[in-house]
Amino acid sequence: MDLRRLNRILKDVLVRSCNTEQIAYIAREADPNFNLQKVSGFGNHVVIPRQTAAEVVLDYFQSEYQILNFISMLYYYDGKGISGGILHLKEKFKLDKFLMENDLIYNPQLNKFVLSQKEIKQKDWGILEEGKEYKLSFLDIDIVGSSELIKTNVKIDIENTLKNFRFFINNITDEFDGRIWQWYGDGGLIAFLNEFGVSNAIRVGLKILYLLPVFNFTSNQLRWENNISVRMSIHFGYAEYKSEVNLIDSEDIHLTRTLEHQFGLPNAIILSETAYNLCDNELKKFFDYYNIYKNMKIFIFNKLS
Repeated sequence: MDLRRLNRILKDVLVRSCNTEQIAYIAREADPNFNLQKVSGFGNHVVIPRQTAAEVVLDYFQSEYQILNFISMLYYYDGKGISGGILHLKEKFKLDKFLMENDLIYNPQLNKFVLSQKEIKQKDWGILEEGKEYKLSFLDIDIVGSSELIKTNVKIDIENTLKNFRFFINNITDEFDGRIWQWYGDGGLIAFLNEFGVSNAIRVGLKILYLLPVFNFTSNQLRWENNISVRMSIHFGYAEYKSEVNLIDSEDIHLTRTLEHQFGLPNAIILSETAYNLCDNELKKFFDYYNIYKNMKIFIFNKLS
């Protein structure tokens, strides 16, 4: 989920819809420890502008879980009278659109955002249990130079291209029984079940590289010189399953990301020694020895760049 984009939309909704007291009230409902005067540093005798109040709240609630919890409270009080008037969320459709794009729907009975039934099934394969640790294969993918692309392209073109890219990755991932667990707009973490998932993760990576030129020709709306290229890494390890998959973390997930960040090259796949040893022999031939990281051999596929 692109939290920066969500924060921009949420700030606009807050400033258009709420007074300072209402913003502070909703924030306290989301977190009883929140105190606008204390957090902002303004003290008790200074009037805080609504725009400043909105910025303070967005700085305070930083994680995806915290922000969604705050928005849940905002939705709950929409149409109700709080702190000097009826709260009417203006431009709420922008929030709805963004959250629907990220497969989230608001459940008024639970007063929280939940994944659609399709996505719930997709995330856990219908068999994983909350709190249990599983053997998993991980693929980390990242668009190369995304911050520079943002500086040199029109906002709507960036948003459409990133949305198309997520759709492109999701289609290939589904084909090989993978699940996108975390997404940041310009990349994310994909999971595959057990050690057999290593070969599927590699097949996903290879197909992404094979079809990336087609994506750039048909779905990339950036300036003509800005072709999308990616870095990828694959590792096998463990993680404890959580139904809120964006909160799943483990040492092996960290290692997967580290391999991509430190050793990744444009349009290449970095493979840990653990993953290399588990993949099908027919796939090993695509990889060459590349480097050493903490006494672990690293392999690379870089034949399309």
